[in-house]
Amino acid sequence: MSWLMLAAAIVSLLITQTVVMREYTLLNESLAAANRELSAFLAGRGFQSDGEDLQALRGAVEDQHNTNAQLERELEQVRGMLEDETE
Repeated sequence: MSWLMLAAAIVSLLITQTVVMREYTLLNESLAAANRELSAFLAGRGFQSDGEDLQALRGAVEDQHNTNAQLERELEQVRGMLEDETE
């Protein structure tokens, strides 16, 4: 393999790594935004201990859990892509 081909492969890997890291950052920002939304929702509700508030809280927590789980799966995919590209 010539030096030029090796240099091109390295540049390609660096570009791919940059793209993957940008996606990783976007996923982290999405997770942070979801957490802020949940915090604002909970603060705005001033939860009491009656059934309706507790049911709303359970629903909000479940939605947040599902969002977090999806973001974690996507993050793992991005990590896998990054590992594959750097090997």
